[in-house]
Amino acid sequence: MTENTSITDLQQRQEPQTPKNFPAMLKSFQGEIEKALPKHLSGDRMARIALTAFRRTPMLAKCDPRSVFAAVIQASQLGLEPDTLGRAYLIPYKNHSTGVYECQFIPGWKGLVELLNRSGQGTAWTGAVFMNDEFDYMLGDSPFVHHKPGGEYDPEKLTHVYAIGRPKGAEWPVIEVWPMERVTKHRDQYNKVGQRHYSYKNMEMYARKVVLLQVLKYMPASPELTTAVELDTASQGGGQNIGLKDAIEGTWAPVPDDDQEEDVGAADSEQKGWPREVDGKWMDSAGAIYNPDTDGWSKADNRPAVKTNGTFKARRGTGAKVGKPDETLEIVIGKMKAATTEDQLNDIIDLAREFSEKDKADAGAFYDARVKQIQEGGDFGGME
Repeated sequence: MTENTSITDLQQRQEPQTPKNFPAMLKSFQGEIEKALPKHLSGDRMARIALTAFRRTPMLAKCDPRSVFAAVIQASQLGLEPDTLGRAYLIPYKNHSTGVYECQFIPGWKGLVELLNRSGQGTAWTGAVFMNDEFDYMLGDSPFVHHKPGGEYDPEKLTHVYAIGRPKGAEWPVIEVWPMERVTKHRDQYNKVGQRHYSYKNMEMYARKVVLLQVLKYMPASPELTTAVELDTASQGGGQNIGLKDAIEGTWAPVPDDDQEEDVGAADSEQKGWPREVDGKWMDSAGAIYNPDTDGWSKADNRPAVKTNGTFKARRGTGAKVGKPDETLEIVIGKMKAATTEDQLNDIIDLAREFSEKDKADAGAFYDARVKQIQEGGDFGGME
């Protein structure tokens, strides 16, 4: 590929000459990656890392290769390598509106910290507190965090996560501390992809990023950091929708969503007075009466969930009634045993969304094992 390759040239090559898989596309379009990279990164190195990530995650082979390529270009523009160090990840998700698997670029908390530090406008850090750690903090006009690890790193024994930001020239740091119960409620409220969400495999990474994102709201933001945060928010909704052209030209922008991940949504709706209880029934700003079969419920507020415009949020799920009283761990596992495709498994695992944390973990472990078995083409094999 010559240096003056245009978007038009690239689009012409896509029909019908587009390489049929990601390794071939990576080799063919490596020049585009090179041009998208900041000066401190090598195109060859990024290509090798991307190919390694692709081979490490077999499910990426099922993704539209253009989406994987777009994710790599996005990583290149931000200067975040998708590797095992936690700066960024290439994650396969199924787009339920198209039925096609797509790759999403997910920045890790280390990548967000790196982008802030790189801007020169501030620094940030995040930490995880486990049982038996020495931990104390105070907010207010003299905020501080004192944390002395006690040597425990079992993710099941996480108690708190925190983030500290120091804007350049500021007198006081920005501090956010959350107990794990709040992290879990936050995840369950905003996650739209069920147990396919990466937090079920790496809760510490997710939890540390959640509090970091709260701190970053008050920190100076570079264009790169803003884009990374927007990409992360879009991924929570189940789709970034990064087109190949947008990735190469750097013109991707998030699609507005009333359900975007913001803690202020509940407060905004309360100020508007919705939902309201009228004659013993809940009503939203459009005059609709709450229907538990189709409308969502906020456990945190103990009332129907509403958007910032005061209308009811749709109940999550894929058509099945999520969390029905008659759905138990045994029933869900039985359904997964009978499933023969990954699509069926994805629909079934959503039934466990409102199980207890232990049952969610058990269902998630069985789901992972069953997915692997289907990918390998084996029979159930007596797995119990």
